[in-house]
Amino acid sequence: MAQINITELNASFIHIDAEPSILQELREYFTFRVPGAEFHPSVRNHFWDGKIRLLDTRKKTLYSGLKDELLQVAKEMGYTASFTPKFERRVFTEQDVRDRAKEIKLTLEIRPYQMTAILNALNSGRQLMLSPTASGKSMIIYMLCRMIEKKTLIIVPTTALVEQMTSDFSDYGFDSENNVHKIYYGKDRNTEKQVTVTTWQTLAKQPSEYFLQFDVVIGDECHLFAAKSLIKIMEALTNTWYRIGATGSLDGTKTHEMVIQGLFGPISRVATTRELMDKGYLAELDIKCLVLTHSQEDAKKVRPMTYQEEIEFLFTMPKRNDFIVDLVSKMKGNVLVLCQYVDKHAIPLHDLMKEKIPKNRNIYLIVGKVDPEEREKIRKILETETDAILVASIKSFATGSNVKNLRHVVFTAPTKSMVTTLQSIGRAIRKSPTKTRATLHDIADNLTYKGKKNFSQEHFLKRLQIYSVEKFPYKIFNIGLNSDE
Repeated sequence: MAQINITELNASFIHIDAEPSILQELREYFTFRVPGAEFHPSVRNHFWDGKIRLLDTRKKTLYSGLKDELLQVAKEMGYTASFTPKFERRVFTEQDVRDRAKEIKLTLEIRPYQMTAILNALNSGRQLMLSPTASGKSMIIYMLCRMIEKKTLIIVPTTALVEQMTSDFSDYGFDSENNVHKIYYGKDRNTEKQVTVTTWQTLAKQPSEYFLQFDVVIGDECHLFAAKSLIKIMEALTNTWYRIGATGSLDGTKTHEMVIQGLFGPISRVATTRELMDKGYLAELDIKCLVLTHSQEDAKKVRPMTYQEEIEFLFTMPKRNDFIVDLVSKMKGNVLVLCQYVDKHAIPLHDLMKEKIPKNRNIYLIVGKVDPEEREKIRKILETETDAILVASIKSFATGSNVKNLRHVVFTAPTKSMVTTLQSIGRAIRKSPTKTRATLHDIADNLTYKGKKNFSQEHFLKRLQIYSVEKFPYKIFNIGLNSDE
């Protein structure tokens, strides 16, 4: 029986010693076609075949996080495989975690599923945690930092989340001022502090030598880590033996999952949103799908439009924006209104609300132009207010941002992305002492003309599939936009 010998080359790559024919066979297994690659200029011009090959047969290397996958596929192919580790990790017990939590005076109770996630990540050293939004992911990350107690790099997608993660650590009892270093534009990248929190955009500018100092890397919202610059960062962390990724969801493609697993490690599901709701950890969610039926005249205009043209048509439609403002004005409690575009929708919608909604109701705006510290200030204010409105762009607020006492979330933009939809829902289902239910208002647009559905309607049907899979109950309300219905 043919033998495959696997050794850890460094923290990023494993080395595979096998016959050339076996390496070629394995290479085919770890080769994937990129979804939509046929539209890429390099494919159209025949410079690239649209495939990602994770196994380098020349160097005989593969991402370390795919070691378990490699051992499994080698067994299925009938080969004998051995693995020689280069780095041994300490084994932690539940009592170790509880003792440490008591020692550092952790301000929160560790839930059973969080304890399992912490121990799995600590003892495997490599883990891709599927932890749904509002499951206490930042507390899990915090405890990992406090258990390992080594030079740690935490990568988040936005500057707002740099501030929020640091603030969360303080809430858990950490002296963030002296132990957490924040890096984004204008901040010094060098520090002796134990924890560095930064964005991948900032790290992309650093030389490879910069990454050699870190013992631990934690990637929050790591579903975004398939980008080339993020892959380059993870490859440069050759001394970083603890690698933990955390995300609420992946995009469902095999290519995406394999790359993320390669960078971090095997997937481990912490819990599902439905399970956390059933156990009372998250607020129950009511979904009201508001399908706006437009005139046939408008439907005829939209029929030949591209997706881009259609959504711009919708976002600039006075009747539609008036409907959103009227809808929001009638809601009691804090409201988050999520928009896709900043200049073409979020800002005009915010201005329209300021004009039409009574002055005694505070209305805030968070978009990319808003300073990170100001965003964090607004987030904190919303935790204490009970009847405020926040208009935000999806990019700046749908991912990671935490406001526990939101009563309503309004989807104003058509999307079919599972990741964006679930991340956005996560903004509503965080529980607070005064909130056990929340409502999502999903606005869709029916511009069907002669049997042909428009993009917004098609994307709405995709969202309904997501709600069904996640076992979120929903009700559909058909509303005539050009009538008094």
